Amino acid sequence: MNELVTGLKQAQKYAKAIVAGVGSVLTAFSAMGAELGVQVIPVEAQAWVTFLLATLTAFSTWVVPNVDPDGK
Repeated sequence: MNELVTGLKQAQKYAKAIVAGVGSVLTAFSAMGAELGVQVIPVEAQAWVTFLLATLTAFSTWVVPNVDPDGK
């Protein structure tokens, strides 16, 4: 259990990159769903969902703080 806590504290320094990466992958997936053969989002809503995900990714990346796991 102590190793899990240590691992989570070390991952905090990459939190901003993780949020940006996940958001980017979701945005790309929503924009390319038809090309990938997976149509999860209706074609009529695809542009709006992609715009919303891009906006949420930018906002989430801005909100997540840069954290020093050592507390320095």
